[in-house]
Amino acid sequence: MLNNWLFLIILAGVSAAIFNSLLRTALRTGRDSTAFAWWYELIRLTFFGLLIPFFPYFDFSWAHLALLGLLGMVEFGSVYVYMKMHSATELSLSTIIMQLRNVYVPIFAFFIFGEVLTLTQWLGTGLVVTGAIIAARPRSLHVDRSLSFALIASLMTALSAVIIKVAGNFASLPIVLFAYSLQSVLFLPLLMKNALPRLRTSCQYVVSSNLPASAINLITMYALVTALHLGPASTTTGIFQGMSMLAVASGVLFLGEHDHKVSKLVAAAITTIGIVLLI
Repeated sequence: MLNNWLFLIILAGVSAAIFNSLLRTALRTGRDSTAFAWWYELIRLTFFGLLIPFFPYFDFSWAHLALLGLLGMVEFGSVYVYMKMHSATELSLSTIIMQLRNVYVPIFAFFIFGEVLTLTQWLGTGLVVTGAIIAARPRSLHVDRSLSFALIASLMTALSAVIIKVAGNFASLPIVLFAYSLQSVLFLPLLMKNALPRLRTSCQYVVSSNLPASAINLITMYALVTALHLGPASTTTGIFQGMSMLAVASGVLFLGEHDHKVSKLVAAAITTIGIVLLI
C-alpha cells in the first residue's frame, strides 16, 4: 500500500490538516512564531539527519547540489511567512487562501515536466479555487499584513512541491528533507533580534507544542514526498491542497472561528468535489 500514491497523498492531506490545526492553536496566543519555526525545523533536520546513513543515495552533481540549496532557501522563506500567517490569520481563512497553490503548481509542472491536466482535472482545480473564493468572500480579500503572509506562503510552498519532486529523482527522502530544513536552521536566527534569549524562552514549549506538530509533519512530509515521486505533480498536489480544506472545518468546529462559518463549510464541500475530479 505504501507504493500507492493516492493512499499516500490522502494520508498527507489528513495529517497536514491536523498539523495546521496544531500550529494555529500554538501560535494564535502571540507566541514567538520565528522561534517556533526554528525549533520545528531543528527537530525535522535532526530526525532526517539521523536517517541519512541508512538511506545514503545521492547522485552527486553540482546541479543537483544547487537544486537542494534552492529547495532549502525556498523553505527558509516559506517557513518564516508560514508561521507568521498562522500567528496572524484564522486557520479557516488562511487555509482557503493557500488553495491558490492549485493555480501555481500546474503552471510550474507544465513548464518543468510537460504535464498537462485533462479537462476534468482542470474542472476539479477550478472547483477548488471556486471554494476558496466563496469562503473568503470579496470583502474579506483586502490586502493586509496577514493576507500578504498567506499569499506569499501559497506561492513558495507550490514551488517547494515541484522542486521536491525533481529532487526525489536523484536523492533519498532523508537527504531531500535534511536539505529542506538545513538553511532554515542556519539562517532563521539571523532574522531575530536577541535570537538566543528568544530561542531559550521558546524552548519551554518544545515538548508541548513543537514535538507534536513536528511528529505529525514527519508523517505529512514522508507521505507527500513519496506521493510526489510516484505520481504526477499537478494531480498529487491538487489533491493534497484540496484536502487541506479539512482544516477549515477544524477551525470552525474546534478553534471557535465562527465568522462566516456557513460560507466556509460550503466552500469545503465544493472543494471536496474538486478533489474527486482531480483523482
